[in-house]
Amino acid sequence: MIERFFTYAAGPFLMTYLVLLLSSSYISQQNLRQASTNSLISNLEKRASVLSYFHSERKNDMRTLAFDHALRDFFVHRNSKTSIEPKQQKNSILIQNTFQEVIDSKRLNNDPIYQRLLFVDPENNIIVDIGESCISPIHWHKLKIPEINKMRFFLFQDHEHTHSILISPYFHDNIRVGSIIAEINHEQVLHFLIRSQSNENTSYTIFIADQKYILHNKDRSREGSFPDLILLKNGPESPVDKASSFIHIPVSGTPFILAAQYNSDSPVNFLATRWYLLSLFVLALLVLYSVAIRVRSRTHTLLLEARLEEADRQRSLLDKKNKLLKSEIKKRLNSEKRLQTLLETIPDLIWLKDPAGAYLSCNHKFERFSGRSEKDIIGRTDYDFLSKELADNFRKKDQVAMNSSELFVSEEIFTFADDHHKELLEVIRTPLCDSAGNLVGVLGIARDITARKQAEEESRYFSIHDPLTGLYNRRVLEERITEELNRAKRYRHQLSVFMVDLDHFKMVNDTYGHQNGDIALCHLAELLERSIRKTDYVARYGGEEFIVVLPETSLTEALDLAERLCKEIKKHKIPITDKKSTHITASIGVACFPEHHHCWQGLIEVADSAMYAAKRAGRNQVKAAPAGTTDESPEQ
Repeated sequence: MIERFFTYAAGPFLMTYLVLLLSSSYISQQNLRQASTNSLISNLEKRASVLSYFHSERKNDMRTLAFDHALRDFFVHRNSKTSIEPKQQKNSILIQNTFQEVIDSKRLNNDPIYQRLLFVDPENNIIVDIGESCISPIHWHKLKIPEINKMRFFLFQDHEHTHSILISPYFHDNIRVGSIIAEINHEQVLHFLIRSQSNENTSYTIFIADQKYILHNKDRSREGSFPDLILLKNGPESPVDKASSFIHIPVSGTPFILAAQYNSDSPVNFLATRWYLLSLFVLALLVLYSVAIRVRSRTHTLLLEARLEEADRQRSLLDKKNKLLKSEIKKRLNSEKRLQTLLETIPDLIWLKDPAGAYLSCNHKFERFSGRSEKDIIGRTDYDFLSKELADNFRKKDQVAMNSSELFVSEEIFTFADDHHKELLEVIRTPLCDSAGNLVGVLGIARDITARKQAEEESRYFSIHDPLTGLYNRRVLEERITEELNRAKRYRHQLSVFMVDLDHFKMVNDTYGHQNGDIALCHLAELLERSIRKTDYVARYGGEEFIVVLPETSLTEALDLAERLCKEIKKHKIPITDKKSTHITASIGVACFPEHHHCWQGLIEVADSAMYAAKRAGRNQVKAAPAGTTDESPEQ
C-alpha cells in the first residue's frame, strides 16, 4: 500500500503541491514588490518636497538681496549726473556686507550653502564678489551670462566638476542693470539632500532634463537611449543603462528630476534567487509544506515590518519638519500681528492703494476720517465715499507721486467723518514697486501738523513783535526805518521820528509792582497805536521807551502830533487794580530828516537827545533838536 502510494500517487501529489506552492509564492512576491514600490515612491516624494523647499528658500535669499536699499542707492548715485564717490564707496561696502552676511548665515550641517555671491553688470564686469569657490573656480569675466527676465537655475560644467548657479536679473528704473549670481555648495548640499540611510538598499540620483539650463558642458549629452544629465548619484557606482530602471519624481520649481531604484542585492529580489527556488523544491520533496508556509509568512512579515519602520521614520522626520514649518508660520503671523498693532497705534492716517486708486489697506484713524470700517473701504476708491472735488484732488496727487517715482509731500486739511472736526495734515505719498521695478501701488501717510503750524506762527509773530506790548520790536524797527529813510532820500521827502519816554515810571513799578507796571506799558502801547496814522508805526525801543516813525511828515507836523500825543497820555487814565487807577506823563523828543540827520541811527540819537532835553526842562513836554545838527552830508 505504501509503495503503491509513492509509485502512483506521490509524484502527482508532489507536483500539484509544488505548483500550488510556487503559485502562491509568485503572487506574494508581486504584492511585496508593489508595496515596496509604493513605499519608495512615497519616500521619493518626501525628498523631492524637501529639495523643492530648499530651492524656494534660495529664491527668497536672492529676492532679499534684490530688495537691499544699498544696492538700489548704488544705482541711483551711479545713474545721477553728479555722482558722489564717497556715497558710492559707502553703498558698495554696505552691499558687500549684506552679501557676506547671507553667506555666513545660510548653512547646512555647519557647511555654508553659498560658496560665492556676485553682482555683475550687463558687460560681465564684477561689481560685488563675495566668497570663493572651493574647487575649479569659474572665470565669470569670460562666461556669457544669459539674458533672462526672471530668476533661473543653471549648471556649469568644467572638467569633472559641476557648479550649481542661481541667476536673478536686477532691474533699476525698469532697466536691467546687472545680475545677482549665487554659486551653491553643489557637492555638500545635494549630497546631503539625497543621502541614503545605512539600512537603505536604495540609490538616489538627481537628473536635469533640459539641456538649456547648462551654461557649459564639455561632455555634451549622453550617448544612447538616456539623454538626461546625471548631476549627482548616491549608491553603488553601477552604470545606468535605461531611464526606466529608475523611478522619477519632478522637483517643483526646479529643472531637476529626483530618481531612485533598489540595489541589485535588495530584499525585494530575494524571492527570485536560485537559492529560494531550490529551497522550495527541497521543502516540496520533504513535504514540509507547513514549514515552508511559516518561513514564507515570516519572511513577508519581516520585510513589511522593515518597510513600516522606514515609513514611520520618514513620517517622524516629516512631522518634525511640519512642526518647524508651523513654528515659522506662527512667528510670521505674530510678526504680522505686531505690525498691524503698530499701525493701529500710530496716530497718523495710513492707507495703501493700487495703481487704479482702489484701497488695499488702511488703519483705524483712516477709518475715522472716512467714516467706514476697513472691510468696507478695501476694494473701493475715493469716489465711493468722498466728494467728487476732494476725490479728484486725491487722485491727482496720487498720480503725481506714481509718475515721479519719488515721495510727494503736500499739506491738506482733512475733515473727519466721525465728529466733523478738521485737521491740518502733512501728507506723504510714496510709490511702491515690486522686485522687477513694476508699480504696484501708492502708500499714503498723513500726520497732524496743526500744533506745529501754530507754534511756527507764534514763533514768527514773536520774532517781529514785542512779547509784552505786541508792538514791533527793535529789529523790525531798524528794518522799517531803514526802508522809509531810503524811500525819503530817493523821492526827497521828509521823515520824522518820535522818542517817547514815560516820566517817573520807576515810581510806578516801586509803588504798584512790576506786574501793574507792565499793564501801564500795554495801555500806553494801545494809546500810541490809536493816536497815529495808518501809514505810521510804533515800536518798543526798550524799557519804557517807544519810537514812533512818521513817513512823509515835516518837523512842524510832527511837533503838532507830538503835542497832542503828550496831552492824550496825560489825560489817559490807566487802571491799576479794580478800584485804583493812575495817570502817567511822557517826555517826547522829535527829530526830522533831512534837517537833523541822514541816517536812522543818527535820527534816533537826535530824538533821544531831544527827549532828555524835555526831561531836563520839567518833563511832560515835547522838544525838538535845533535844525542843522547833522554831522553828515546828504547822500547823492
